[in-house]
Amino acid sequence: DDLRFLNGLLKKYFIWIKKEENLKAMTVLVNRIHNDTKKCNRLLNRIQVHLSRLTDQMEEPFKNNSEELRIKHKSLRDAIAFFIKSIKADRKQVLKVTMQVMDTEHVLLP
Repeated sequence: DDLRFLNGLLKKYFIWIKKEENLKAMTVLVNRIHNDTKKCNRLLNRIQVHLSRLTDQMEEPFKNNSEELRIKHKSLRDAIAFFIKSIKADRKQVLKVTMQVMDTEHVLLP
């Protein structure tokens, strides 16, 4: 939801940009949000695979290697934590640049 909100915010103010430095800053942010969306989709896929493996482990606890599952679980947990930190940083940057665009381009809120 955050990514959709940020993407919508960027699109809303992108059309008002006249100054080159603002255009460059917004373009960088649009690309970052696009990459974040790709990362989010990959994480969602990893989570789905992991949940399937957890189900298998619960159904047949002695058949599967639980240590390998724990290692993958930790890796996935770390990837999610890093992703959340990245999104928070991007959110701050989007809001900062949006405010800069509103101030320097004299955009009025509807």
